[in-house]
Amino acid sequence: MFRTLIARDDFPWALGQLSEYTTNVIAGTWGLIEQPPATGDHRWDTALAALTCWAADATRQARPAWADNASPLPTPWAPIESYRLIGAEARDYWLSQTPPSIAAKGIVFADGELVNP
Repeated sequence: MFRTLIARDDFPWALGQLSEYTTNVIAGTWGLIEQPPATGDHRWDTALAALTCWAADATRQARPAWADNASPLPTPWAPIESYRLIGAEARDYWLSQTPPSIAAKGIVFADGELVNP
């Protein structure tokens, strides 16, 4: 489903799916993704890998090799930038709020956005 959302440029829904994924992994209702199909967008693939690593660490599970071995992006990127322009100050602030395991992949995703209440 995630791949389809990216292909349709349905980025707000895709971003919601990332939060739903991490929320359910943390809650123990879903397992970690073993090997997802590529979305066709390296940034979104990296975001999924980064969140998978974060969720694995948070639940004390082994990181799947595909996620752990994913190359970081050369420039920090926030998935919200797929459909909303954000300024450098906002990106820098969000990066300061991003957990280290996610930031290490070049993904900007504030800690408070990772798990739905």
